[in-house]
Amino acid sequence: MLDTTIVVVAIGLVWLFASVSLIVSQINEGISSLLGSRSKALGRAIGELVNDPKVAGWALQLLNHGLVNPQGSGTAKSLADLKDMPSYIPPDHFATALLDGIRGLPGATGELRDDIARIEDSQLRTLFQGIYAKTQGDVVKIRGELAAWFGNSMDRASGAYKRRTQVACFCIGLVIAIIFNVDSIHVFKALWSRPVLMSELSAGNPPATASAAITVLQQLPIGWGDIPSLDWSAAGAFDAATKAFGWILTALSVLFGAPFWFDLLQKIVQLRSTGPKPKEI
Repeated sequence: MLDTTIVVVAIGLVWLFASVSLIVSQINEGISSLLGSRSKALGRAIGELVNDPKVAGWALQLLNHGLVNPQGSGTAKSLADLKDMPSYIPPDHFATALLDGIRGLPGATGELRDDIARIEDSQLRTLFQGIYAKTQGDVVKIRGELAAWFGNSMDRASGAYKRRTQVACFCIGLVIAIIFNVDSIHVFKALWSRPVLMSELSAGNPPATASAAITVLQQLPIGWGDIPSLDWSAAGAFDAATKAFGWILTALSVLFGAPFWFDLLQKIVQLRSTGPKPKEI
């Protein structure tokens, strides 16, 4: 077991990154919920899936289906009109809605093979004809194939949404780092010279909410204090660059997510001994 300054400083930095990540995550979740980002992204992904990027034709019909959007009115004329859109659609529900849409095409005969042949989009028509041939027209198997196709497509869409979310979280994290001067390098230096700062914090429980995370941050050496005066000397420029780099490190840390940092925190804490805590230098 270890009880060194290095371990104490590592715990302090992980506490910092975990707390900032939790705050950023909850801010991003709040913004996403307010703007309906997830549901809108899902609607656009369905539009791209059925080659209806404007969500004005078949995609809109699917999003009006009761299984896909059970809380909707079913009469929306555009993506903007869709209310209470879900952020997740069970693949089997989408497959059923898609089959209903195929059977509801103009001039549909009730024979699924003939109805598929009436699909105007050649790419989708070829895809569905291939599925029909593969399953030999078994509707249960066709539904399963369509559900798998939808699930795989949504996995890719989720990856793209996650990348956009990471960009947003980085921007939010950078803004927080600048406004509250959450400089990772300064925190490292302060904890290295005074590891006793972590004496109480390292023994506490990880914060579960943004307000609890803010309380944690208040125990760390962050903030502006007295507003520094501008220093145009070489030393001043170096200090400014170092601070900016510290902000960027803080913002980059949120990309790993709070769960990652909390798991890492538990592992590092296990390295500490149960002996005396570091004394102030």
